[in-house]
Amino acid sequence: MPLSSAGFEAWIEVEGKETRYYEPEDLDDSDGQTCWIVSELDKAFSIHWRNEDVFIQTAGRIWVDGVECSGEILRGPGKTSISGRRTSGTTLAPFIFSSMNLTDDDAFLDTAPDKDLGLIKLEVWAISYTGETKAFPNAKAPSQSKIHERSKKSGAHQTKFGDPVMEVSRGAAVVEYLQSTPLATFTFKYRSLDLLQANDIAP
Repeated sequence: MPLSSAGFEAWIEVEGKETRYYEPEDLDDSDGQTCWIVSELDKAFSIHWRNEDVFIQTAGRIWVDGVECSGEILRGPGKTSISGRRTSGTTLAPFIFSSMNLTDDDAFLDTAPDKDLGLIKLEVWAISYTGETKAFPNAKAPSQSKIHERSKKSGAHQTKFGDPVMEVSRGAAVVEYLQSTPLATFTFKYRSLDLLQANDIAP
């Protein structure tokens, strides 16, 4: 069952199939929910959300491993999804679960891994949108962060951005945010099945 808060639902699909959620709970500091999910190596995933009954325009903002990715707009009740990070107005780099990009270079030993590695976050914001767009900048998707092999994060997973694929041409929406905080926030903490089982999160 999807996460749910404030009239919105959110879920993750791995290669077109909704994933299972473990230990869903309400967030302490905002309206929303969080849970654990299993990441499957080398499989593509997408982030989905639905406005069930909130009759306003909303924008979904996505972060994967701390990297902000393309968003989507809903003009009222309905559903939408994101399957990658836009690299231009016509291309998208798919989200793919990957092993950690480990290194034995001691230059990275004292570099703390990003606290958001292994985290997918969706924020839903109230907006005003008139239809105005601007051109997407052409940009390569970020490369994977390097993690020292002795890091506590080693053995976990992270997301890589796949080779860009062609998408329908579009511009970036120009929106006005109507509030200082999101209507709802959903976070999905992903780990390998082995790690979730070792921590008594998954059976």
